[in-house]
Amino acid sequence: MKKSGRVLIAVLCSLACACGGGGGGSSPDTATGWQKFRHDSSNSGLGGGTVGANSGQKQSVQIDDGGTPSAISSSPAITADDSTIYVASEAGTLAALPRTLGTPRWKVSSCGACPQGQQALGTLMSSPAVYTLTGQSDNELNEQTTIFIGSSNGSVFSFQDAGGSEVSCIGCFQPALGGGATVKFLSSPTFTTDPVVATVSGVFIGAQIDSPTGQSSGKLYALNRNGTLNWEFPRPGQPAIGAVTSSPAFGGGTTGLVASGSGATLLFTAADNYLYALASDGTLKWKSPVGNVVDPTVPLAISALTSATTVFAPTADGSILALNLDGSPLWTSVAATSGFAASLAAGDAAVVSPTTAATPAATPTPQPAVTGSATPTPTAAPTVAQQSFLYAVTKSGEVVRLNVRVPTPAVVPLSAAIASPVLSSPALSADTYLVFGSNDGTLHAINTSTGSEPSGWPVKLTNSPIRSSPAIATDGVIYVGADDGMLYAVGLE
Repeated sequence: MKKSGRVLIAVLCSLACACGGGGGGSSPDTATGWQKFRHDSSNSGLGGGTVGANSGQKQSVQIDDGGTPSAISSSPAITADDSTIYVASEAGTLAALPRTLGTPRWKVSSCGACPQGQQALGTLMSSPAVYTLTGQSDNELNEQTTIFIGSSNGSVFSFQDAGGSEVSCIGCFQPALGGGATVKFLSSPTFTTDPVVATVSGVFIGAQIDSPTGQSSGKLYALNRNGTLNWEFPRPGQPAIGAVTSSPAFGGGTTGLVASGSGATLLFTAADNYLYALASDGTLKWKSPVGNVVDPTVPLAISALTSATTVFAPTADGSILALNLDGSPLWTSVAATSGFAASLAAGDAAVVSPTTAATPAATPTPQPAVTGSATPTPTAAPTVAQQSFLYAVTKSGEVVRLNVRVPTPAVVPLSAAIASPVLSSPALSADTYLVFGSNDGTLHAINTSTGSEPSGWPVKLTNSPIRSSPAIATDGVIYVGADDGMLYAVGLE
């Protein structure tokens, strides 16, 4: 696994929002792979690859050994140089594959770093998060990638991949719970990096804690890079919160995977239908209700999305809320025709204004040395404006966008509804195609300006549901898992 000697640091996705709509900043540096669920620490879902010319040609590989393969519901992770794809199955297999798929470089199903010794990884529905540290030794570039992933068996594992045929488990965090309670890590981890020492500075992951009586509560754990506990929220003695199965996001004071001190705010939704905002030391800044306003008993497990100054949270009834990072409300969108079961994506789209006739220019008075008539004014060409949007797919398959520059944006349909329900969180390509899977096993790529799909699309991958969120490599190849236990690569020539 070789590449140029640079530290892997992505840049935060910041939506360019006007004063009434909230948000602010510029577009992210997306020239990296797909390091975690939703791509970056703001959960933007926006990558650097372009898919408009993606051929739709598919290849696939089975992750589990023997028998009937289990579902892949988590999102793949991709190194910055597109060389390695990391993917996990619900049977408890974590694998590293070359970009061309084929034979996995390694597969692992247990960890020897746990307090009780060797332990099976258990059901893996959490998506892997990866960080590659590059260095120089004896004029040779050496790399090692650290992989973080949560498990339904109550552990958060850390693996170290040095680029060979084996992987080392170096961390196994297991929270201490009393009273017969059990914990599940269904949340996908978010991590931050320290650009000075070029390493991971913290790993953040949500948990679902089940009591013997069947009641569920939640925790947000902040871990050190070696997998030990830094802090937890809520702390002992504080009021309980709902189960945390969403992926946390950072807003304000962050650039990509870099959290800059006390200015960073950690935001996540919980199943008690609240959005929580924490300071960098784990203390509560504020919380805001963002649940189903029609039926508050419906739990919310959709990840929030942040910009430099704003957090956006979808609700199960089809509304999207925008709040300042101090918790004050900005707006609530008009609800879509059905609710959301998948996360949002954010980015720009080219919007072509209608052609208008140019205002005729006054005929200039010829100067004495000039003969002939003046050059006529040409007809005005359509103007193209770059605007900031949120994109989403409803449970019923309706693809929608919101212009966050306006004070109260409407949920505008982009295309005819997809024929099958959608649980796959969409990825947004650099050329503004929204890529997602549906329950009938089809992968879609919707042009966010026209609502159309590229030639040869949509692509039928399988007869099984696609719940996995696609990851778009820098070269435009799309990787996604499916319930048939296969990892698919689309556009790999």
